Amino acid sequence: MAVYPPVYPPFYPESVPLTGLEQRVTVGSAAVSLTPSAVAFPGRRVVVRNTSSDPVCLGGPDVTSSDGYVLAAGEELDLPLPPGDDLWAVRGASADVEVHILRLGPR
Repeated sequence: MAVYPPVYPPFYPESVPLTGLEQRVTVGSAAVSLTPSAVAFPGRRVVVRNTSSDPVCLGGPDVTSSDGYVLAAGEELDLPLPPGDDLWAVRGASADVEVHILRLGPR
């Protein structure tokens, strides 16, 4: 049986124009939304890059540094977020963390 790499939607046909939004977000001890413009990007894809020297923890609005998905310093995560879903972050150490966000979706 052949094993294929996973396919991560959403992939859009070439005829669908895409738009992107890049921003930098400072993440502190309180959870912050990394995708606040959910309405503008239905079926969007989100790339999160931790550009700081400390980890950041990802999850839902109640994410904490002890139960979030840990994105280590220098790491990047590329994932689809269906309409209505949101990605939140909190710092994983004592210092605030800056993350770069790239959101892609149809125009």
